[in-house]
Amino acid sequence: MHIAFMTPEYYTPERPTGGLGVYVRKTAMALTVRGHRVSVFLQDHSRRDWLDGAVHVYTEARARPWPWLRHHPWLGAVAPGIRQVRSARRLAVCVRQVHARDPIDIIQVSNFMTPGLAMLGNGRIPVICRASSYTPLWRAAFGNVRSPAQYLCDGLELRQFTQAQAIFAPSQFLAGILNRFEGLAVDVIRTPLPEDGPVETEFFEKTLKGKRYLLHFGSLSRLKGTDLIGAALPSIMERHGSLWLVVIGEDHGSPDGRKMLDVLRQDLGRLAARLLCHAPLPHEVLMPVIAGAEGVLMPYRADNCSNACLEAMAQGVPVIGTLHSSLNEIIADGKTGFLVRQSDPVSLAQGVERLLFRTPEQRNMMRQEILKGVDAMRSEDRVGQLIQYYARVLGRSGVNKRPLESEASVGILHIP
Repeated sequence: MHIAFMTPEYYTPERPTGGLGVYVRKTAMALTVRGHRVSVFLQDHSRRDWLDGAVHVYTEARARPWPWLRHHPWLGAVAPGIRQVRSARRLAVCVRQVHARDPIDIIQVSNFMTPGLAMLGNGRIPVICRASSYTPLWRAAFGNVRSPAQYLCDGLELRQFTQAQAIFAPSQFLAGILNRFEGLAVDVIRTPLPEDGPVETEFFEKTLKGKRYLLHFGSLSRLKGTDLIGAALPSIMERHGSLWLVVIGEDHGSPDGRKMLDVLRQDLGRLAARLLCHAPLPHEVLMPVIAGAEGVLMPYRADNCSNACLEAMAQGVPVIGTLHSSLNEIIADGKTGFLVRQSDPVSLAQGVERLLFRTPEQRNMMRQEILKGVDAMRSEDRVGQLIQYYARVLGRSGVNKRPLESEASVGILHIP
């Protein structure tokens, strides 16, 4: 098959991205190993195409804001939604050009930023939507209030959900949320596990070797529970005088406008001397940092099926995660990690203590259980399940040999 992804994120070592970008690259690479051709259509800052191994990446510049909108406040209020539609149309033009010379069998689009909006109902290529979030819930977990523009964007996201040939999510948690709030029938296909790759140890050797530390990595935000860590750890760090906290990732700030790292430093007080912070690291540099941690802190308020959690477990490192966030579908409490209550620093502190007070023998047993669980997840062949899912959608889609229909014929919102 020739499989296409339409996405606003794609991981590269030069430009590390969030979980969506990591997922797309990991899955695209795995599909090429199975003998499929993969094209990734990426919304970015400029137009170009390049090869990432066997994956062909086509980037299309996002639409720029219209400068005259500032003179029309009523229209400016919904401008982000309009820009999202314009960007989707640009990406669709790129898809159609590639399809004309190398026919695409199926397209997988992300729900985030609706990059596949202009390919819905195209009459030729089935479109599948992978739900990596439910934006209203994620926004609330970030602590943000919905603006008029975001109402429009949420409506566009729902349109992409309802008009795609199929929808799947990586967790029962997210599938249940979409069914409960939007009445959507959502399949579940779990996220593939990370594959072994090159490792760069210089950063770890210079910065962390010999330190005993807990790790929090990824996006630093209220959604990821970064604000809870500083409230949970002071008494623990007092009792464990050699314990460090290592935080790596992009700071998305708190709802009150402060940087998350400033919130952490304030909550830790004088113990912030044992806080080590760093911007996002390339994957090969981050892996030894994860492997050297006592445990990884993930007090998430919501998530889909955390790549970060899978990466930690793949190295045998226990994760302290939250109930009712999808992490409880990955972690077996007390066996392969620890589960705590959401938005509860006391419960988080208790989870950390449960980890730190384990004997070396108990920690080794937990490591073995984690790796055994990872082997079981690998045996599910999640990439194979995704390929079978594509085949089922193709089988029921009634694909024909007609050329792609024009945008006007499928009712795509037409904004130049």
